[in-house]
Parts: sequence; C-alpha cells; structure tokens
Amino acid sequence: MIKKDLIVAMATPQGMAGVSIIRISGENVQKLFLRLIGVDKLTPRVATVAKVYDHDQQVIDQGLALYFPAPHSFTGESVLEIHGHGGHIVPNQIVDRCIAIGCRMAEPGEFSLRALYNQKMDLIQAESIHELITAQTKAHAKAAMRSMQGDFSKEIIDIQSKLTSVRVHLEAMIDFSDEDISPSSEQHQQIRQIILDIEKTTSKAEESNEFHRKKTAVFVGSPNVGKSSWFNRIVGEDAAIVTEKAGTTRDLIRQSIIIDSQEVQFIDSAGIRDTDDSIEKEGVRRTESAMQSADIILWVVSKDNVQNLDAQWRELFDFDFDPKSTLVIINKVDEPITDTRIQTSWKKEPLLFVSSLKIADREQIMRRLKDKITKSSPPEFLARERHIVSLKEAHKALKEALNRLDESALVLAAEDLRVSQCALDNLLGTFSNEDLLGEIFGEFCIGK
Repeated sequence: MIKKDLIVAMATPQGMAGVSIIRISGENVQKLFLRLIGVDKLTPRVATVAKVYDHDQQVIDQGLALYFPAPHSFTGESVLEIHGHGGHIVPNQIVDRCIAIGCRMAEPGEFSLRALYNQKMDLIQAESIHELITAQTKAHAKAAMRSMQGDFSKEIIDIQSKLTSVRVHLEAMIDFSDEDISPSSEQHQQIRQIILDIEKTTSKAEESNEFHRKKTAVFVGSPNVGKSSWFNRIVGEDAAIVTEKAGTTRDLIRQSIIIDSQEVQFIDSAGIRDTDDSIEKEGVRRTESAMQSADIILWVVSKDNVQNLDAQWRELFDFDFDPKSTLVIINKVDEPITDTRIQTSWKKEPLLFVSSLKIADREQIMRRLKDKITKSSPPEFLARERHIVSLKEAHKALKEALNRLDESALVLAAEDLRVSQCALDNLLGTFSNEDLLGEIFGEFCIGK
C-alpha cells in the first residue's frame, strides 16, 4: 500500500557541484513552507528565490524554491524542490532540517513508485527512468527514452485492448450458455491475431535485451604469448601486469569499454598449461570457466606456432572452434609477413597478424570485434528479461485458450484469457505484487 507521508531526498548526486536539488513529496507539503523557507505560500511552478532556515532561524542556504501542487507533479502528489548549492555539508543540512520538521528519508525509487501508484506513469516507463540514468551508451539511453515516452507501453496497451474485447464476448457467451451459442470463427481469428501481435512484440523485446546485454570478450592462450599486453592495449590502460615471466597473470582481470554502442567487458586470463602450482591451477580453471560464458574469445598465438593451430587448439581447449565467436590473433609480428607459405586463415577465419607495439594494429582488432559484436540495429525500445517472461506467459495462455475454444470449453478458455491478461497487466504494473515492485524500485537511486 502506498504511503502518503512526506518524504525527502537529494535528487542530485552528493559531491562538489554548483547546484544540488532536494525533493520533498507528500500530502500537506505546504505546511513545511513557513518553518523551512520562511514563507507561507509559493506560486505554483514558478522559481522563487528563498532562504532555507535551521531550527534557530539561522540561514543554511539560499537558492530557489519550486512548488508543484498535486496532481501536476512528477509523483502526482504535492512536491517542493529546493535548488541550493552543492557540496557535502549544505545539502545534508537541508535534508536533516526537513526530517526534523516532519519528513522521512525516501526509500530507493520511492518517488517513482508514488508516480506509478498515482498513475503518472506505468511500470515499464518507471523502469525506463532507472535505465536512462544508468545507461552506458547512447543507444541504451535513446531506447530508454523511447520506453519512458511510452513506445513499448503502447504496444502492450493495444494488445490488452484487443484481448479485453475477446474476453467480453466470451464472458457474455458463458452468461447466456442456455442459448447454445458457440464461438465464432471471428473470435478464433481475433485470438490468433493477438498471438501474432505478442510474438512480434516479444521478438522486439528479445532483440532489445540482447542488444543492451553487456558482452564479454576473454583473452586466452598459452602463457607469455602477449594476452596481457593486448588486454592493456584494448582497454587503454595498464590494468594487467606484463612481464616476460610465464604465468604472471593468475586471476581474471576485467575492464569494460564501449564498442559501437555496445558495452563490452574484456577479461585478461591466466595462460592455459599444465602446472603443479595450486594458485596458477585455480587461475587456469577460472579461465576455462570464463570461456564457457564469453561472447567473444580472443585467442592469442605466438607467430612461431602459426603453422600448428590445429594441434595448439586441441592441446588448450576441449571444445570445437567457432569462427562466429573467435578471433585468432597472431602476436609479436613486428615485421611484415613475406613468407607466402604461412597460412593467412584457419577454418575460414582470417588470422590477424599484429604486434602490441604497433598502435595501428589495435584498430585492426577493433574493426574485427565490431563485426562480431554488432549484429543488429539499435532496438525500438528498451526491454528487460522480466518483460520477455511476462510476454511469453501471456502467449502461452492464449495458445491454451485457442485450444479450449476448439473443444468448446468456454469456461476454461475464459480462464486462460484472464491469465494472459494478468501477465500483460504485470508488465504495466496495473496488477503487480509488492515483492515485484520492491525488487524493481530497490535498484533505483534514493532521489528517484
């Protein structure tokens, strides 16, 4: 159940900055005006110069006060915003003063949760706020904004409208069952069309989820072939220790960068070899584990072994080579290859002859990475895994309903349609349990 008490939080990050914003929301926010800023009324939606006072009527800060009366605010409640100076001390003093005169500290995402309960936005739009704030790429931010503006929700609402129409007709048939009315071919067709609509939306959601999923690329190979050197070159900093001693890297080192609107986490790993060293053996085990879940494997090979790639692969790895997810990097090639007998591809995968000492060779690897990672255009909207699950639940129930209609089991078909609609309602938050909402909004920042 939504609380209507007064809540307060910083809407801007703490730290050294020119401006900080403190947001207060709840019923009777006007009762704070006099004790907090020394006035008894404010003109709605007009920035007003104001001083913030402590309990001794000493000035804490001077800035702007903005009042948004309900329901014309972000939360749908009356909202007061104090735009003051940034820093660590002054904003916290203002928050403490608000708590002293009747507010409580907002829980993570509570402002957005109240906006949801007050029908200022649906659950998909609320989740998109968090996605927009945490976006790591421009494509992610654009997709989040489209979802926040309702692009994804509109598709769900359209499906719901069609489903409601079918449910109304079916419930009427059940109520007048003594009339011996049977489902018409039109109702069958309507459900089939809804199923097609859900499949189309699910496909978009899956594409979105895959596009925005952080990809992983792991450097693997024998010890001392230059994995760590290339890891440092790709991520742009000396994150991994590089020495001439084999087995220097023993644990996984991770760094993320953006490649063509995709966030990619690169992993430097221990060289794969038989060893009696227990620590190095654990490093090799972690390397093999990382390979199993990696999107891209960057196999680094010494130029001396370029003619023995089949034997090298069998010696190091216990799975088949996949050209779609593997880059073969022939390292330490400081001079151009002139020997025409040296193979330039392996298993139809072009070999990359490079040297970590050459800046231009980094671009060669980056181009190949882009080709393997960027497999689709940016999606129309942003979708999470829970959205896909709910869409599939709705789809499954509709298929069941169609089978029930074929058997003239109207009551069972009506129940399947209800289950389908509940799954769609769960997407928009019109029917959501408190545990689900707590999990979703718990990821938000305090001031949102």
